[in-house]
Formats: sequence, structure tokens, C-alpha cells
Amino acid sequence: MILILSFFLVYICTFVNESYTSYRNEIKKAQTDASNISHLLEEQISYSFKKIDLVLQEIQNQMQDEGKLTAQSFEKYGPWFKRRKDNLPEVLSFKAVDENGYYLADDAIKLGKANLSDRDYFQYLKSLKRDELVISPPIISKTNKVWVVVLARPIIIKNEFKGMVFGTIPLTHFKEIFSKLNVGKKGVITLYGLKQELYARTPWLADKIGTKVNVHKYYHQVTQKKLPFINYTIHSQIDGVERITTMRKISHYPLIVLVGISTDEVLAGWKNRIVIYSVMLVAVTIFAAIFFINFLLSLEKIEDQRKQVIQAAKLSSLGEMAGGIAHEINNPLTIISASVTALRRSLREKSMLSEQDQKLMLNIERIAKTTDRIAKIVNGLKNFSRDTTHDPLIKKSLKEIIHSTLDLCQEKLKTLMIDVIIDEFEDIELECHHVQIEQVLMNLISNAVDALQNSAVRIIKISTTMENGHVFLQVRDTGTGVPKAISDKIMQPFFTTKEIGKGTGLGLSISKGIIESHQGKFYLDGDSDETCFVIELPICRRAA
Repeated sequence: MILILSFFLVYICTFVNESYTSYRNEIKKAQTDASNISHLLEEQISYSFKKIDLVLQEIQNQMQDEGKLTAQSFEKYGPWFKRRKDNLPEVLSFKAVDENGYYLADDAIKLGKANLSDRDYFQYLKSLKRDELVISPPIISKTNKVWVVVLARPIIIKNEFKGMVFGTIPLTHFKEIFSKLNVGKKGVITLYGLKQELYARTPWLADKIGTKVNVHKYYHQVTQKKLPFINYTIHSQIDGVERITTMRKISHYPLIVLVGISTDEVLAGWKNRIVIYSVMLVAVTIFAAIFFINFLLSLEKIEDQRKQVIQAAKLSSLGEMAGGIAHEINNPLTIISASVTALRRSLREKSMLSEQDQKLMLNIERIAKTTDRIAKIVNGLKNFSRDTTHDPLIKKSLKEIIHSTLDLCQEKLKTLMIDVIIDEFEDIELECHHVQIEQVLMNLISNAVDALQNSAVRIIKISTTMENGHVFLQVRDTGTGVPKAISDKIMQPFFTTKEIGKGTGLGLSISKGIIESHQGKFYLDGDSDETCFVIELPICRRAA
């Protein structure tokens, strides 16, 4: 039993430990995957920006070396812009504008009429008057009417701002890059600016592009504390999905890439394993419970067998004693009975009986009745002490069972001045081991006698009722009663309230076992004001 319980506890501990360990491993793996994807995107975006910036610097240097920009710049740089654009598929266009924002050159070899002087990045470079790469927030191209990000450098001649060269990248380019990476059905990849403006996202959200998104606190840890990246788990403010997320700043550029993998998808396999392990745990628990119940039943069976052995030993001893008593008593009883018969016959032969003869006849009749009663008690004691467990059930009158039991204890009841009241009832037959039923009644009467020792009113009342094919035999006494505190324990084996040496604590538990073996019930009536034990047995039929 201890081995089984130890195995069960080890299995539970192993289950909990493996579940927690595998959970942490799944989370850690997802964090690693998100971090690796964000690092890959950082390198890819940085590489694209560097290639574009190299082209811008090349154009910038050539224009600055000329020392001036004229209308002929369009014819010279237009085809050159186009060749560079063709080599960079991520670029939507390369263009150059003068200090007033009008186009000087275009990869389309056709100057547009739009003016860019109102763009923030143009105004910033014009006011800066030094070389610097500027990356714009998401804007709609005046030429192509699509969302783009602009990379621009100033054209500075003799320390004067003379224009700007720039390249544009459509934001759908990032969408295409993101969609090729596997972050699951509920995963997300997002590109932000340092001012929390949304550049691109997959799944694509057209209405959110270019808007400022309220990003959580981790955003500031990356931008302000200059951490290269940070891992965390959080519910998205956009779609409410919980994700394991890596946020990473793209080095040298004012952009942040965010990669989120759905927690539910990450833990799907783990949850399936937990379900399997849980089913196994339930199966093991059921097995352990069945084993434990069987173990308890076996203990109960062993206990019943032990009680039966004790009872059998008691009955065996009582039977041997009863046999010896019967043998020793029957011989003198036979002589007494024969003598009584002879005296009765002699007196009856007289024609007239004197007054002294009549008194003698009365005494002879008393002796005869007493002799019969002694013989009846001895026979009853022999029957009572027999082990009838393996005897077949026989039909027996309930009244005979009650009166046979009372005959065995009549003298004790008279000596202690205990009145026994038997309510009148219509006799019935029980199919039973009648000696066992008598044993139960004898035990209840014996307990009642003990309870009445110090009682002013000494009455034992036996009553019967019949209902739904069952007889309810009730044995009441006017003793001190059973305290409620122990009423649930009195049926337990070896529980007794008697003094040491006066009780074994087996009487009621054995009685309960006997009645239950007859398909009946044996219990203390808790609703009765007096001590009342109830024997419920199935009725065979009414006695003839």
C-alpha cells in the first residue's frame, strides 16, 4: 500500500514538474524565435537602407561636385536615377529637388510638377545646412499616391542648401517581407518610428498606417534606455491577442521592429500533452482509488472474519460448556421427572385426597413445571450456542424467536426487577437463521439490562410494526440513553462504554453484521426519546 501511494505521489510530482518545465521551455523557445526573427528583420531593413543611402550619397557627391544645379540636371541624372532604381527593387523612386522644392531629376525621366517644400523632412534639411540622412514618417507620395517612407540627404554647395536628393520605399514592401516570415496565424510583425507612428504591420491595417499608436511601457525601455531589444508577454491593444513579443531597435535608424507570437499557438502542443498527462493521471488516480477501496474492503473482510472467529470461539466454548451442563443437568432432571411422575401417579390412585395430599400434589406440579422449565432453558442454551452460519435458512415464527430469547434471561430480569413489555402483534414468519436473530435480541436485552442498573424505572419494551414487506422490531429501554456524541461510533468494532472486563465492544457490530447478512438493517433510532434499537427484516409470510 505504501509502495502504491509513494508511486502515486512520485507520479504527481513528476507530472507537475514536467508540466512546469515544458511550459517554461515552450515560452523560452517562443521568445528565442521572436528574438531571432526580429534580429533578421533588423539586418534586412538595415541592409536595404544602407544600399539606398549609398546611392543617395553617390548622387549627392556628384551634384555637389558640379557646384551648381540647372535645368539640364534632369537630362543628366534622370537615366542614372533609373538605372539605380532598377537595381534596387525595394525602391519606388529616386528624385532630386532644388532649394525651393521643385523637381530637378526623376528616375521616371519626366519631371513632376509637385512641390515638396511643405514636407517636414525638406524643411528640416533646409534649416540644418549640414549633411545628414533623414528618414521621414509614413507619408502619401505626391507622385504615386501610395504610402511611402522617404530617405533623404541635402545637396550643399558652398555651405548653402541647394536642394535635396531622396529615395522612397513603399510601405507595402515591408508588408511583403513580414508576410514571408512564419509567426503563426495569430502572430504579428510591426514596424514603428521612434515617435510611435505605425509604418507597417502584418496583418495589414490600412487605416492605422501613419497614425500614432499608444505603445506599451516596454517601448520606452528600448527607446530611452537604449536597450537593443526586450522580451515580454502582453495583450495587444489592437486585437486583444496575448503574444510573446520581442521589441528591437534597428541600429543607426529611428525605427523599431516588433515580433509577436500568439501564446495560445505556442502552448497548443503543450496543452495537448497536458490533456494526455491529465487523462493518464486521472486513470492512475482511479486505479489507485479502486486499489485503495479494495484494500479497505479486504481489511473490512478480514476484520469481519476476525470477529467471526472470535464469535465462533466464544460460541464454541459456550457450546462445549452448554453441552457439559446439559449432560450433567439432564441426568438428575430425568430422575426428578421420573420421581415426580411416580408421586403424581400414586396420589392420583387414591380415591380421596386429604388436605395434606392436595398440598403435596400442588408442590409436585410446581416441581414438574420447574423441571420442564430447566430442561427448556438447557435446550435453548444448547441451540443458542450453536454456530448456524452454514445452516440453511428456515421459516420461524417471530413470536417464538422473541419468547425463546426471553426464556433464557427470565430469571435475571426478575432478579433485577426489570419489566418486559411485548406489544401485541399479528405473528409473522421470517426466513432466517433464528438462532442468530435470537443472539441479536439477547445482546440488545443484555445491553438494556446493563443500562437499567441505576435507573428508577426499569422497563424493556419490545414492539413490532410492518411496512412494505418488512418487519421493524424495536427494543426500547428506560435507561440513561446513548449520548449523541458517541451515537455514530457505537456500531464500530471494539467501541464500548462499559468498564474494562465487562464488554468487548463487538456485540453491536456483530449484531449489525448478522442482520445485514439477512438483507436487513440494524440501527439506533436517533429520533426516539428513549434508547431504541431497530431490527428491520424482510417478511416471509404471515404465520398460520
